[in-house]
Amino acid sequence: MRAALGRAQLAKIEANNARRQALVWIYRYNLAKLPGWIIPFARYSGSSSYHLMVAVAPDKCTRGRVAETLKKLHIQTSLHYPYIPGFRVFEPFRSAGLLNSREFAERAITSPLYPSMTAAQVESVCAVPPHSPPDRRQIPADHR
Repeated sequence: MRAALGRAQLAKIEANNARRQALVWIYRYNLAKLPGWIIPFARYSGSSSYHLMVAVAPDKCTRGRVAETLKKLHIQTSLHYPYIPGFRVFEPFRSAGLLNSREFAERAITSPLYPSMTAAQVESVCAVPPHSPPDRRQIPADHR
């Protein structure tokens, strides 16, 4: 059963990667307009599966506001790059010299990205103002 599912997914992999690539381009275009935001790998020209859409907010407060606003709008975000030295198990090995790693983990946010997502859905995620509460009237019905 798992092999059959895997084969079915492999048959769609190129089309799904191309679709996610198009959606990532829309994200990058829209997020580039926000001052202080960084899009990792935006200039990478190699091959990619476009599995994640990560953006780095100007500061951790902005990241928190955006994540909370999207959550209130029922739009899921994630943190795929936690600060590993912050885990209790690594406490004995913790180094004070990892400021950039900690800042990245505090500011990074992973936005929704899947092949059946529409361009309008990507644009509605990007339209969430980083400094204001959500206005449900401005969000498309499929994201409510």
